Amino acid sequence: MHYCDAMSSLPPGDEVRQIVTEALQAARREAGAGNPGQAVALYGAVLDLQPGHAGAHHGLGLLARQAGDPATAIPHFAAALQSDPNEPDHWLDYLDALVAARQFATALELLALGRQHGLEGKAADAIERQLATCSAPDAATIDAAAALFNGGQLEEAGNAAYALIEQFPQHAFGWKLLGGVQHQRGDLAQSLHALRTAAAHAPDDAETLSNLGLALMRAGELAESHEVLLRATALQPDNAHAHNHLAITLMEMGQLADAHAAVDTALALAPQHRQAGNTLAQVLQQRNRPLEAVDIFRSVLARDPDHTDAHSNLLFCLSQMAGVTPADLTEEHRAYGRRVEARARPSQTWDNTRAPERTLRVGFISGDLRNHAVAHFIEPVFERLAGRPSIVVHAYYNFPLHDAVTERLRSHVAHWRDVAGLNDAALDALVRADGIDILVDLSGHTSFNRLPALARKPAPVQASWIGYPGTTGLTAVDYYMADRLLLPPGQYDHLFT
Repeated sequence: MHYCDAMSSLPPGDEVRQIVTEALQAARREAGAGNPGQAVALYGAVLDLQPGHAGAHHGLGLLARQAGDPATAIPHFAAALQSDPNEPDHWLDYLDALVAARQFATALELLALGRQHGLEGKAADAIERQLATCSAPDAATIDAAAALFNGGQLEEAGNAAYALIEQFPQHAFGWKLLGGVQHQRGDLAQSLHALRTAAAHAPDDAETLSNLGLALMRAGELAESHEVLLRATALQPDNAHAHNHLAITLMEMGQLADAHAAVDTALALAPQHRQAGNTLAQVLQQRNRPLEAVDIFRSVLARDPDHTDAHSNLLFCLSQMAGVTPADLTEEHRAYGRRVEARARPSQTWDNTRAPERTLRVGFISGDLRNHAVAHFIEPVFERLAGRPSIVVHAYYNFPLHDAVTERLRSHVAHWRDVAGLNDAALDALVRADGIDILVDLSGHTSFNRLPALARKPAPVQASWIGYPGTTGLTAVDYYMADRLLLPPGQYDHLFT
């Protein structure tokens, strides 16, 4: 970069001029030798003698810019330009600092002014191109892309996000949209990357921080999630989603009283919030207040009968309550099954052949194929089945994160499918395309289950095992697998569908 010795409009005496020249030369030598502190002191001495000296301000701006402090550099570059607008580097370095500080609108105005003053050349053209990518999409483009996401058109929303990122890489919205799409697709790593990028471009956007906090919670980064969500709620105290996400994170951290307060805030802001009621009931359940939890779960379902997560949570809660009779508990599960299967309409036809000598395709579906008790029970089964040529195992994993246990389990199965991002119809289609003969659910009504997909009957034979101590309530699930000690033959058949 060019250094300039331009002086103020009032020429000093020869003696002062000589002192200034020598100080500038010394400052540049110190800067070049890696001694910024000495250089700053010398430039400051020049400004004491001549406050408007363009070269000294420019030198201080360069030192601040090199130190990664564009905010400090900007007023020095502005002063240098004001003193000597005929020096191209004063324009270019000022523009560079504005871009680094993300003051794009100011940079565009300055570039236009520079062009009027004859600023030309490759460096100015490069900054102009850079600013073109840093500008913002118009409101109509943002609204159209958001409508795709809100309408569940993930493929189209993803394409819109990539187009926005390509055209406006420094604008947060494209990254935020991509983060939401990837989260819905179950790709947590890519969602986190996109949302972190969005937050870097828009650190005060509460919606982005709320979404990032939820993704961090899903990834197990609870401390960071907590910090991000506290910032989101501070920036936008009336954001019910952020308060609900904070409540979920606090619940995962075991801070149940704080979680209760956070979800109460969410519901005070949005009494009909679809997820906050479910969160409140879970908090109450964990606080050993199951009767209150059941009442809240039922109120959620009264408003939203198709909230299958809340329905499963209700059944899990009831199954832990001593006062619920087996007959009543079974009827609660049957009610779930009737509701879900009425919407799913289980199939009665499959393309599987009945050739007795062919390989049997067995699928296992669970969100617990990770560091979880279910994984430790199923691993020896996978190991044994892997050695049988007459059986090929497919695993359908419904959690967005892999760990060491996941990778170990994956090594035992022939076909591994990550399905956390698939909706029920897509999962049904995948299981059918894989030609699964027997599909085994390992979750029941615990977290990350896919019972609504099993209600579609994607495999001709379906069973539930290990993950839940009771019926699923689905007639589409044909068997519950247990040994003779847990379920003596014929004694409890009436409690299963």
